[in-house]
Amino acid sequence: MEPMKRLLLPLRVCLSNGWNGLPARSWRQLAAKGPGGPVARHNRPVACSTRKAILGHALATWLLLPTAMPLASGTATVAQLQLHCLSLRFKPATTSANGLNYTLDLTTETSGTTSSNGELAPLPSGGASSHGSFFRLTGDVFFEPVVGAIFLNVPLSTDTNTNGVPDLFEVDLAVGNMTSSGSFESADQSGKISAIWNRAADSKDGVCRLTLDAYSLTFTNSFEVQEFAGTLQYRNVAGETNVSASVNLSQKAQPAVKLTGTAIFTKEGSGRLSVQPGVWRNQEARNFTYQSIDELERAGSKFTAPFFFRDGDLSTAVEDFVSWTLRISDPNDANRNAIPDLADEGGNRLPPLLSLNRSGTNLLLSISGEIGKLHQVETIAALELRNWSLVTSVTLTNDPQTVVLRAPTNRSRTAFWRVKTPQ
Repeated sequence: MEPMKRLLLPLRVCLSNGWNGLPARSWRQLAAKGPGGPVARHNRPVACSTRKAILGHALATWLLLPTAMPLASGTATVAQLQLHCLSLRFKPATTSANGLNYTLDLTTETSGTTSSNGELAPLPSGGASSHGSFFRLTGDVFFEPVVGAIFLNVPLSTDTNTNGVPDLFEVDLAVGNMTSSGSFESADQSGKISAIWNRAADSKDGVCRLTLDAYSLTFTNSFEVQEFAGTLQYRNVAGETNVSASVNLSQKAQPAVKLTGTAIFTKEGSGRLSVQPGVWRNQEARNFTYQSIDELERAGSKFTAPFFFRDGDLSTAVEDFVSWTLRISDPNDANRNAIPDLADEGGNRLPPLLSLNRSGTNLLLSISGEIGKLHQVETIAALELRNWSLVTSVTLTNDPQTVVLRAPTNRSRTAFWRVKTPQ
């Protein structure tokens, strides 16, 4: 026995003439009662323990494709994750007054004069306004664009579902005729702004009517809310400080836009969590780097925290749309101690899951285990032997993850595999 290593899971699948799959019985029952075909038999039980159990795959013939048949259960625990962008994306708007045309553009580009990203971004708390941007105003009466800064309060007080996120930033909830105010400043003019906000429920797109009093101009600007939602699959191991997780998110009302990757949480004790920095990828395989979080605020089974991307929109020339709110809902509480399993120091580890399929002359071993953890796949021709050979070592980046195995080439076409994780 090797006390410093642990097998993930016992598994045995036998193939024979007329055998498409296996019922969930022990491997000794299968060897004794297999339905008709040649089955690798063993006259003595295999020594097993909770720390190390032999797992194998015996092939008696290659006449049929193997059916994946896990003989032990266990998958990653699933929580729900949502991201709400605190910036709004405004499209340029055009209006007419006295037969003249005017266009208003918002941007957080430094100069505000070259290109527009449309961002109305959150300002530091404690100021007179919640959001701000540069603006660029063009019109028939201007020899050159008027460039300045806009400071605008957005409606933050309405939170219909009391989840801590204003309705304005939740795609599911409607915003109807909400009003707010602000101001603008340029080199030769300043004044007040009034705004009326509308957005239908289940729509990411809304309309904001902005009135600049000093110019007596009202613009009807379309704006966009960005929200991602999806799953957080994790494995919390008792005695380990970090919790590895996989993230799979889709943008609400635009599900083709994806964010996927891994996240590493650190258990801080008493149900508290922090998040290590990391990288997610979008549907175009472009990387979105996010910062660490010192501590997530927990209320029962729900966690919230400010969340920051280095750059939330890679299509623009500047780092923008960086400020988000992270929300996690984890109803799992295996030990019923009122601490979600994600943050429980006692862990919630379930037995990992293995399954096997044949592809041509190869085998496809599916490993469901801890993301970021090294897994070692070993093989041996017979269980009576002792010298297991290392086939490959793989650090899981997905859960599950597939490993390609070569078919056995010995005379009996029999082989066994096991998967171990170093302690």
